[in-house]
Amino acid sequence: MTPVSIKNLRLRRTRHSTICEAISATMLLIPWILTIIDLIHNRGNVLLIILLSVLTYCVFIIHKISYRPGKEWPQQSFPITSVRQAITAGKFLRYIAIEAAFFPFYMTIDKVTHISQKLPDSIVRIGSVSNMLLTYNIGSSKIRAIKKKEELEQEKKKAAK
Repeated sequence: MTPVSIKNLRLRRTRHSTICEAISATMLLIPWILTIIDLIHNRGNVLLIILLSVLTYCVFIIHKISYRPGKEWPQQSFPITSVRQAITAGKFLRYIAIEAAFFPFYMTIDKVTHISQKLPDSIVRIGSVSNMLLTYNIGSSKIRAIKKKEELEQEKKKAAK
């Protein structure tokens, strides 16, 4: 097998990636259905369709990036240097895509059930954004730990020679 550079690495489709894509697709399908039903009954807003379109496109792009995390355009805080790091980065990008799909899901469920009237606005907004930032930070720290572990393995191999 010929070695592949990390920049050209494309991760394979796994059961985990399929499940993550199905979850985010379901979370996006429900808002689309409810919004279209509202538009049919003249209760909807066209701006919601535009917002759903933008958020759906963002989730699609994040899933696309998750298959090629070694590229420069994911703009991670450090370069990915191994396949193990790329796999971990791909998993956490899929989690971020699910969290991004949660925004329109929550908006439309709130429109039907009025959950936000029972909770303070600051808790809802800060909670959703901080959850996404927390996932990003956990993913970054996990990749850094893998990087340190690989560096230690390389040092042990050099010391053994």
